[in-house]
Amino acid sequence: MPAIYSWVRYKVPQVAGETEEAYEQRRAEIDAIIEGFRWNRFSAEESDAMEKRLQALKSGVPVGELA
Repeated sequence: MPAIYSWVRYKVPQVAGETEEAYEQRRAEIDAIIEGFRWNRFSAEESDAMEKRLQALKSGVPVGELA
């Protein structure tokens, strides 16, 4: 039985042609952003930027291509 305060991990599919290293880097950043939202770690300004970044990462944009 899961702990009361545990969150279900977001499943990040690997993009075709994406290296394992790039996938792990993208997945780790997605996890960090989602955790930041869950624990209310972003200010209003930061949350707008993080939402855009999260959507780009979820769509398969590599971490290195994001500004």
